[in-house]
Amino acid sequence: MNIKNWGFKKIKFHLNKFKIPDKLITEQLNKIDLNSYDEKIKKIIRYKIQSYGESKFLKKKIFTFMISKGYEYSRIEKNYNELKYN
Repeated sequence: MNIKNWGFKKIKFHLNKFKIPDKLITEQLNKIDLNSYDEKIKKIIRYKIQSYGESKFLKKKIFTFMISKGYEYSRIEKNYNELKYN
């Protein structure tokens, strides 16, 4: 998560490729602090806002990028809205 900035979905997908049991993956992912996970999402969103600038499709670009990194749509939306309205 910290090295490649991957979300839970992408981490789980890649660990499944190595035939690691789902139970073990889920157990370890549950140990990740959700506050730090949300802060990681916000950090990436802030960076993308700066790099994309004032774009007509800013939200779409950010969401597409974050989903490709394996983050959950609901978490992206929650954190995006927190940044937008604060």
